Amino acid sequence: MVIDIPGYKIIRQIGAGGMAVVYLAVQEALDREVALKVMSLQVTGQDTSFQERFLREGKSIANLSHYRIVGVYDMGAVNGNFYIAMEYLNGGSLKDKIQAGLTPEQALDIIKAIAESLGFAHKKGYVHRDVKPMNILFRGDGSPVLTDFGIAKIVLDAGAELTSTGLIMGTPSYMSPEQAKGEVADGRSDLYSLGIVFYEMLIGIVPFTADTAIAVLMKHVNDDRPALPEHLRRYQYLLDRLLAKNPNDRFSNADEFIYAAAHEDEELVATTIHPNVQPPVTKKPKKKSLKTAVISSVLLIAFGGMSFLGYQYMSREVAPIEHVDNKNSLLENSNKVVAERPAIEKSSEKSATLDKVQEKKNEEAKILKNSLESKMLAKQNAEKKVEKLLVLAEQKWSSGELEETERLIQDGLNMDSEHQKLKILQIKVQDAIQLRDEGEAKKIKIQALYEQIKTLKSDDSEVKKTIQAYQAIIRLDANNEKAKQGLDDTMHLLYENALKMDKPGHETAALSLLDYGLSVQDNVKLKILKNKISVKIRENKEIQHKKNKINNLLVEANEYADQLELLGPGDKNAYGIYQKILKIDPNNAKAKMGIKHVVNELAELAKVRVSVNDKQNGLALVEKGLSIDPKHPGLLALKQKIQTKEAAKNSIFAPFSQQSENMTPDQSKSDIIFTLDQ
Repeated sequence: MVIDIPGYKIIRQIGAGGMAVVYLAVQEALDREVALKVMSLQVTGQDTSFQERFLREGKSIANLSHYRIVGVYDMGAVNGNFYIAMEYLNGGSLKDKIQAGLTPEQALDIIKAIAESLGFAHKKGYVHRDVKPMNILFRGDGSPVLTDFGIAKIVLDAGAELTSTGLIMGTPSYMSPEQAKGEVADGRSDLYSLGIVFYEMLIGIVPFTADTAIAVLMKHVNDDRPALPEHLRRYQYLLDRLLAKNPNDRFSNADEFIYAAAHEDEELVATTIHPNVQPPVTKKPKKKSLKTAVISSVLLIAFGGMSFLGYQYMSREVAPIEHVDNKNSLLENSNKVVAERPAIEKSSEKSATLDKVQEKKNEEAKILKNSLESKMLAKQNAEKKVEKLLVLAEQKWSSGELEETERLIQDGLNMDSEHQKLKILQIKVQDAIQLRDEGEAKKIKIQALYEQIKTLKSDDSEVKKTIQAYQAIIRLDANNEKAKQGLDDTMHLLYENALKMDKPGHETAALSLLDYGLSVQDNVKLKILKNKISVKIRENKEIQHKKNKINNLLVEANEYADQLELLGPGDKNAYGIYQKILKIDPNNAKAKMGIKHVVNELAELAKVRVSVNDKQNGLALVEKGLSIDPKHPGLLALKQKIQTKEAAKNSIFAPFSQQSENMTPDQSKSDIIFTLDQ
């Protein structure tokens, strides 16, 4: 739940107690960090005792302005949330420092500092009544500070008695004997608790421990004061005075203790009492792996070509030969040149030079004619070869010899690159080869997938791999009936595996397997099983939520029981929480045992009250216990014992009461005294 206190910005939660939560916050008006303690009516309900106790803490601290006492900046109520803004102490608790280890000098300095704060509070009329390491915090500079005046008692006001019948306030491990007995506690009670804290700082543990809170309280009342080991013996006098059973034997006030502690003459023993700090483990940095780069190269293949040189004979009298379509046209052109020669010779008689030129031209024409004839013959031969290659290629194509067909086509195209029939056949062959290669590749892949399926197990860890393999086969060959049947069989196996997994602790894994199966195939059986398991998972979550709630309530109830907050208005006590658990689970054994424990604790408290002649409160505790368990043998016996003693007492004084009714006050008093003397 988000808490909104105007004027404060919540940073984070830093603590929680029985009735309040503490947040680190910023007081926006002054821009300073504060510890914001908040109690919500949603937590306490209509139980005004918690609200009074909470507000009393704020008022108590506000009246105690001292360097060693946590400061209060503000308090109020907003939207059902009571809050106190206090000084933020970020140096940890004394509990943390005890666990880390303290020297005797440090322990003595801390105890004297806290004694200063207690002395100031006592002079102001306040008794803390819950001095313990968790209520001693430290500032950032290391100075100790006393906190948590939630159960502080104003001793100057006779009407401000906080201890009610059956309720002992404080923490059992640190409570004074008079607190344990429910008697009035003054400042000397805080000094006793301070002595327990001093012993814990020196030794590392509290002096009195037991299995139950009642047993711890009885040790405070009856057991001898603890003895320190030899190397700490110099502090025994201080400890004995602080932990005296009789308050009159203790230091009369905090100032007296501080004076005694400050005038110790013996040299302190500089040693760490109970170190609990391990040297830090240095972790070696992990080496970073390097990735290897793969460089690919592209080879360029250059192709050469061949060029054909054509000749052209030109003359003023002879037309140029542009192209030769066939053998006849070549011969006609050649005959034309020969026929025109006599005319040329007659016209050239006068010029010998012209004759020589003409002769040269004739020779060139003859050479050209021979060349053209040769080329024509070569072309004819080439055409015959290409046609022959085409015939052979078509034969090989018909027989399915694709590589040989492709070779013959290529040979033909080398001779005539524009041969249309060869080009068309080449396209057909290339397509066939591609289809054949793809088919062969598919066959190889399909075979490999079948081999993989053979190696896979049928359990749920590999059934997904089997399904994926069959899916891959079907993608390669959509008509593969064997793969389709294999997929159906595997889906049934997946169903069987999920069915086996339908047991406590495995439902989620079964559901995941079914979800995968349904992503592959729309299977009715899988859907039905998934719905069944989903319902079971929801039910299990509800059961687990119920268990968690009960466990949390048990922890809360046990905490109340440990603090002896057994009964009270509402359910903010051990009995109330146990009753809440039984509403959730009427057969909860732990809650029933807890209620028995509450009754037994009430019986023990009643015995303590009776043992100190407080029969009235003892009988009240007995009646409370019997209201829970009317047949409790111990409570019935104790009630009988109290009533018998009261009856005997009344029978002794009955005659004197009858006489006093007929006497004056003075006569009655004197006669009773006389009779008692006799």
